[in-house]
Formats: sequence, structure tokens, C-alpha cells
Amino acid sequence: MNSSFVEQTIHMPSQPEILTRFTRSWREIFGSIAIALVMLFVVAPQLAQAQSLTRDGRLKIISYNVQFLPQIVSFANKRPLPEYRAVTIGKSLADYDIVGLNELFADKPRDLLVAELQKAWGDSFHSFLSPKVEEARYTGGLAIFSRLPFLETNVHTYVHFSKPEERGIKADGFVTKGVLHARLATTVDRDPKFAIDLFVTHLESQDPKARAEQYVEFANFVKLHSSPDRPLILMGDFNTRGDQEHLERKDSAYHRLTGLIQEARPESPLVDLWTSLGKGPGGTSDQLIESGGSRIDYIFTMNSKSSATKLEATEVKVNRFHDSKVIALSDHSAVEAVLQVKQDSSTSNLSSNDALPRLVLIGDSTVKNGSGKGDDPLWGWGQALDKHFDTSKIQIENRALGGRSSRSYLTEGLWEKSLERLRPGDFLLIQFGHNDGGQMFDGDRPRASIKGNSDETIEGVVAATGKSETVHSYGWYLRKYVADAKAKGATPIVLSLVPRNRWEGDKVIRSSQDYAKWAKEAAEQSGAHFIDLNERVASFYEKIGKDEVSKMLFTEKDWAHTTKKGSEINAAMVALAIHQILDCKLREYLVEDVRRANFPKP
Repeated sequence: MNSSFVEQTIHMPSQPEILTRFTRSWREIFGSIAIALVMLFVVAPQLAQAQSLTRDGRLKIISYNVQFLPQIVSFANKRPLPEYRAVTIGKSLADYDIVGLNELFADKPRDLLVAELQKAWGDSFHSFLSPKVEEARYTGGLAIFSRLPFLETNVHTYVHFSKPEERGIKADGFVTKGVLHARLATTVDRDPKFAIDLFVTHLESQDPKARAEQYVEFANFVKLHSSPDRPLILMGDFNTRGDQEHLERKDSAYHRLTGLIQEARPESPLVDLWTSLGKGPGGTSDQLIESGGSRIDYIFTMNSKSSATKLEATEVKVNRFHDSKVIALSDHSAVEAVLQVKQDSSTSNLSSNDALPRLVLIGDSTVKNGSGKGDDPLWGWGQALDKHFDTSKIQIENRALGGRSSRSYLTEGLWEKSLERLRPGDFLLIQFGHNDGGQMFDGDRPRASIKGNSDETIEGVVAATGKSETVHSYGWYLRKYVADAKAKGATPIVLSLVPRNRWEGDKVIRSSQDYAKWAKEAAEQSGAHFIDLNERVASFYEKIGKDEVSKMLFTEKDWAHTTKKGSEINAAMVALAIHQILDCKLREYLVEDVRRANFPKP
């Protein structure tokens, strides 16, 4: 069978693409020109002057540790009348635009405070609170309240923390301390190029060593969820002293913290608002003494030259929130600031795609080969998938990595980073299996999972690292990816592994009795959509024939990875399968040509 057959089969007369081309009529062309002229002369001037959501170009922000401790240590609350305090604090926060709170642990006070603030802000109220990630631990007590709407939210729970067996009942091991991130829109049209990244954290209170480890976690989280094209606000109770003596000592914990943040975003100078504008010692740890105690609560900002939005602090102060009934509303003072918001769209290099829903791909080298630039020249099908989607409406992130199995993608931390990219309304494609055989604990590539889809586990020590590991089945790892994605509000789709160029006679060798079967079972058990890519592609290869497949879609030296033409065919198969999943919203983002194309049917 010759190459012209393949081109006719996939309806591309000049190059190996599946898309069907349509010729627009002159009427359609003139209509497009008319619309373009309207956009140019009517709509464009309006878009250039995006309406701000700020009040007179100002943002009043506050960071406040309110000390509503969890029940197990509620005796340690330094202020009585928690319900009275909660209502009063809620009312006191009504005049702010962005609020970051710490130690909002207790349920009843939290509900009362939220109710007051929601009543005051009405439709402008937006909230993001720490989740409870473990049954035996309380939430992290963090909260973000904003008059500005959220474009994206993310959370990280600190891995390092003091444990009750080491530090007693006040240990942070009882709570899931961490950091919240919210990307805030500042314009009515919610244009992401004018957005602000906000981070609110509460660091370790008992163990300095654990706190130092959290500095690293915090800086890495900031780096992951920020950009040189957006300004940052970082606030919270850092439990790190920043008094004059600590500012002067370059080896202090304060400089360790700020240095790591600066390394995370080197193009944007870190500004401690108190050292920049504040007057006096700025202590926040004790409202009952004149100095305010130690300075451990902070508001930092970062601006870069390329960001369309700039934040200029004009005022910063410590607010003790003294009260006649309880002396002060918390054991901490708050830090508050006024920021002037200046916007200039001409300075931004940020793509508007940042606010679009995401299609995230995870898998091995058959999804993304090498650097993703056609090494050797081999390509994964995920590298050709974008041509089947309207990328003005959805962004595609191919986070697959060569050599990874369903197990090693998780254990190497790749899944954690991919999961952090998922938001409600996003989509996830999952394809593993090529690397799930082999060695489990020995050798230089101990990546094998247990064959099957059971809940069986095997305990062992990985020889290369000396670390103990519990290994699960191939299906278990797929089910975990599905469950985690669903918990983030994303839609997961499991795919069976794309077949290799291996034949028995005129039939492609399939995985229908092992990994393809187990992938289908895992998808059904976890309630995910399923695409049998193994069967679809194998059937299509058989239509072309072994000789043509080997000549056009693979190289002589490699029977596992496709050429660019092969990746395009496999990507088209994925696109067609998505189009045929009628109850999956992802199909709505396919380009019109893909929806109408007469694809070859396996």
C-alpha cells in the first residue's frame, strides 16, 4: 500500500494531517472582514481601556493572625469570648479589599466571621480556605477573602512540621499548615494579563529546623504559581523575627527566608513593606507592650518590568485591634497596607491563554518524546494534539516524560506538579503502560508496578536510593490519578497505551489481555472516560499494512516511538475518540474541521 492511500484515508492531499480543509465562500470572507473592521474600530478601543475592579485604583489589604485555635488546644487562646471576637473581627474587616487570615481553625468562630464579611461585601465576596487533607489533623487555618474574583486557586500543605511526640500538644502536627495561592482578576473582563498573584501562609511555630525546610517549600510553591508577567503579594504569619537586629545579621532566618523568595523570582525585587514604609519597630506578636513584640507577620510585594499591573505601596501600618471587652481581638496585631494599582497593557508579554481551561497530558515518551522537538526524529502523539483543538479557548500542557511508568510518575513527584496545574473545569489525559514492566526494586530503573488492577501491595527497599517503598498495581496508580483529578474538579480520561510496531503476520500485537484491559477496568471502577487507543491505532495500522507503517510511521531502529507522521495519526485518533464521547465537555473545544472530518474508523 502506498503513501497516497494514507493521505486519502486521512483526507490531507499535501501533508500527513488528519484535519479536513474547507474552502470558505466569498460571502464568508467578506463577512469575516466586516467583523474584523468592527473589532478594530469599535471593540478594540474599549478593550484597550479595561474597566478596573479596584476602588479608585487602590487596594486596601491586611494580614492578620486571629487565633481561633482548634478544640484540642483551645485552652491556649489568649483572648476570651471567641464568638464575640469572630463577629467583631468580621465587621472590622469590611473596609478592606484583600484579607489574609491565619489560625482560623475553630468551626463556629470561622462561620461567624465569614458570615459578617459576606454580608458586608455582598456579591463582591470571594473566599478560599484551607482544606482538611487528613482526618486526624485540623485544617491549616488559612483563609483568603477578596473583593476581586479568583482566576485560579492552589494549595500546598507543608511536608515538614513539628510532631506531637516531639513538641507536645502545641505541635503543628495537629494542623495542616501550608500556603494558599489565589490569582486575582483586577479588571471587569478578568483579563489575565492584569492579574495579581496572592500567597497567604503560616509557617511552623515550634521547630526552627522544620520552619527552615518550610522556607524552601514556600519558595518553590511561589515559583510554581507565579510569573514574571504578574505582580505578587505575599503575606502571613511567618514566625520569623524581622526586628532590627535580625535585619542587620545577614545569617539570620529572616535573610534565609527572603533570599529564597528572591531566588524564586529573581527578576522581581522583593519588597518588605514595613522596612520600606513603616515607622517604628513594627512588632506584631504582642499588642500589650509598646513595641508590639517581635515582627513576625509580614506583607511583601514583588513587581517586574514586564508586568501590565504594578503595585505601589503608599501606606503600611500595624493595627492592634484593641477592644474594651477582650483588650485586643487577637494575640497578634495585624499588618495592613494601601496599594496603588497601576496598569499598562503595553508592558505585558503575558498570553491571554493563562485564564483558559487546561488540557493536561501525563504519560511516557509515546505521549511526549525527549525534549518535545522531534529528537532522533521521534515524536509522541501529545506533541501533535494541539492542531485538533481551538487553542484560543483551551490551553494544552503536555507534562508527559520519557521513561516513566504509572508508578514512577507518582514517586518522582511529577504527578504532584501536574496536579497543581489542574483547576475546576480542566481536563486530564492519562496514558501509561509501556514502562510498567521490568524491575521493581533492583537495578538503575526500578519503576515496575504490580501487574493488574488489584489493591495488592508489595513492600521493599529501592536499591538505588536505600528508601522503603510500597508498590501498588498498575490499575491502582491510574485510579489514584483519576481520583486526585476529580478532587480538583477536573475531568480525567484514561487511554490504553498506543501500540508498538510489532506484528504477528498481518496483525498488530495488542495489549488487550494486559495493560489495555487493566486501563479499561481502572477507568470503569473510578468513573473516568476511557479511550482504547491501543485498539484504535492497531486497527488503523492494519488497514495501511505492515510495510507502509514501518516505512512511514516508524524508523528502522525504533519500533516503539513514531515519526512525526505517526504522531499526527495517533493524535488524530485521540481527537476522534474525544469527539465520540458525547457526555464529555472536552469535545466542545475541538476545532470544527476535526468535528466534521471523515476519520478512518477502526
